[in-house]
Amino acid sequence: MAMATIALLLAFLLMAPMAFAVDYRVGDDSGWDQSVNYDNWAKGKTFRVGDNLLFNYGGSHSVDVVSQSDYNSCNTGNAITTYTGGSNTVKLDKEGAIYFICPTSGPTVKAE
Repeated sequence: MAMATIALLLAFLLMAPMAFAVDYRVGDDSGWDQSVNYDNWAKGKTFRVGDNLLFNYGGSHSVDVVSQSDYNSCNTGNAITTYTGGSNTVKLDKEGAIYFICPTSGPTVKAE
């Protein structure tokens, strides 16, 4: 059974920190929603340590940060961090890949 309606992989490179952080609204006007192609959304963006990801979503969704293996298998049972409430800001505070997934039942949408 697929556990995730939305999955998003954001790989960002540690680049020279800028003087200011950039806020990225995940999915732009559509927000954290299964209708968004996150592959396209992430194209052309350079995520840096210090930037913020702004997640906006409906009440039936949430945002889990998971390991790469849990992301690949759509396992939300071992979430590292869970965000709820419909609006969350996630500060990018270290270099490397971060794996986000929505634990709501349904089809999986994967963007790398």
